[in-house]
Amino acid sequence: MKVIIFSGAGLSAPSGLPTYEELKLDDRYSDFFSSSSEAAFDIISDFVGQFSHAKPNKAHRECLNIEQFCRVFGIKFEHFTLNIDSLVESTGGAVTHLHGCVDDLNNLVENRFKTFDPFEQMIWEPGDILLVLGVSNDGYPLAFLEQMVTQSGASFRNYNMFPNDVLIGPQVVGDITQTLSAIDALNLLDLKCLFEIFPFDGYEADIVKFFMYGREYVVYFSPTLDFYTSPDEVDAVEAYIKHKLTKKSSEIKFDLTVNSERIGESFTAPQDKFTLKQLNMFGTVLVTIIGAHAKFREPDLYTASAIRPELVPFYNRLALRCAARLEYSHWCAFGKDGVTYAFKKQ
Repeated sequence: MKVIIFSGAGLSAPSGLPTYEELKLDDRYSDFFSSSSEAAFDIISDFVGQFSHAKPNKAHRECLNIEQFCRVFGIKFEHFTLNIDSLVESTGGAVTHLHGCVDDLNNLVENRFKTFDPFEQMIWEPGDILLVLGVSNDGYPLAFLEQMVTQSGASFRNYNMFPNDVLIGPQVVGDITQTLSAIDALNLLDLKCLFEIFPFDGYEADIVKFFMYGREYVVYFSPTLDFYTSPDEVDAVEAYIKHKLTKKSSEIKFDLTVNSERIGESFTAPQDKFTLKQLNMFGTVLVTIIGAHAKFREPDLYTASAIRPELVPFYNRLALRCAARLEYSHWCAFGKDGVTYAFKKQ
């Protein structure tokens, strides 16, 4: 299983950088390839100021979220780009520049006539994903690439501002800063292999373990009717959401693995706190795992609750993201102490 990103000028255009079509209209573009090495260096130097002022946009950060999720679960990940900017690296992401990078102008000049096709020898398998971000037909023969990927059983998604008439599969059209979502993209993966069955006293739960920011976590998906043993709790949830809990309803919990191994320390918070960036990435991992479980088990309803009230704002934001992405209706902060959540399939 692997996730490959292939990006072009459309990824960085929202950051104020020119698209491929706009670059071709600039006389300096053709001059760069027809000039001597010394003149080509001077030409590319003119662009450095423009590139140095550009900042990563939301799509660059979503690429990082995809990369980090893959790293967490040991899924092979690579990002190839036709762009010469270093905005992916600015987010902390890794990328292979097919035409060089403005961080090394000499390399750009020396390799301006070299071509490298990362897909020429790549073997695609069912379950793989190729995400094409802002690449025009002039930048690469996308129809050939789509055919090569989909014939193997892998998934191909093209993200661009305008639809591409030569492609036959699903496309995501619009501003890439609005359309690219790590959660949506990762939902294309078949992640049921991540789940294990864990026996509790009287029932079984699906669990997923992952290592992140120096700690191992475990996510539990337990039958809600087995988790809520009090009839009053069951009645309260059912009355609020106007839905009967069934054997397909599932309760979500997560904890540090080390807590689950120590009696009386379940859900004890770690000493050091997440940064906002880490918390957002942690939320992406959780929502993606929930999405994978939803595809795997097809529950009619999820329930969850925050152990501590101070976590409610984080869970509220997470609930909004989760419900929207998984096509669930949701209710936030009800029940005892206002920390219970429910997600019902629409």
